[in-house]
Amino acid sequence: MTKQDQNVLIMLLVQICILFILSIPLAVQKLYSAIADGRTPSALQAAIENLVYSLAQLLHFVANGIPFYIYTLAGGKVF
Repeated sequence: MTKQDQNVLIMLLVQICILFILSIPLAVQKLYSAIADGRTPSALQAAIENLVYSLAQLLHFVANGIPFYIYTLAGGKVF
């Protein structure tokens, strides 16, 4: 395997790890929502759940935008 192939493989593995780590909170929040479905939360609990959902969704969106920055920052060195 050439040095260029190794660099591309490392970039891909970093991207996969970041996507996985930043997508976990949304998956956990969705699981919690499915388990807690049917109960009536207090106003404070509903506000906290909405905040957690918004933050988890933001992390998921960031995870989908990260590859651009990975390729931009490392692209000049690899290609």
